[in-house]
Amino acid sequence: GLGWVLFRTRELDSANGVFSRLLKEDPQTRFAADVNVRRGDALYLTKKYADAAKAYTEALRANSEGDLAEYAQFQVGQSYYRSKEYGKALQELTMFYQTKPTSSFADHAVYTVAYIYSLQERHTEAMREFDRLVHSYPQSELVPASMYYAANAQYAKGEFEDAMTL
Repeated sequence: GLGWVLFRTRELDSANGVFSRLLKEDPQTRFAADVNVRRGDALYLTKKYADAAKAYTEALRANSEGDLAEYAQFQVGQSYYRSKEYGKALQELTMFYQTKPTSSFADHAVYTVAYIYSLQERHTEAMREFDRLVHSYPQSELVPASMYYAANAQYAKGEFEDAMTL
């Protein structure tokens, strides 16, 4: 309907308003999961990450199975990462890749976990996660960046020789 059209034309605040109104008028709508995911997407794209995490969580409450739920679960973690709530992001994204290792988002979840560890200067954990990505998802487009950041983490730990051999 109208919310989707507004979303597709990048009128994101208006789209969010339509989605919110629909949920307020009919909280038990059979489209609750989809509407909350689109609402989350609109909020995420407008950098309202904490609100986006809430919308994605509501989508999971409405439907915790299938591709849409998998996407919503991943986006909860990404929203926490973007809002710099790193503890919550680490928890959500680690749980995501551990429970859904074959998801098309799993490599991105591992990468974000590793990157957060790098930001926190937790180099050993970062190296472990970058290594996990390289070995568990060798076809991922994130492998080159993971190798680069793993070498940076080793260098930061003072392991200069090892960093040059990655």
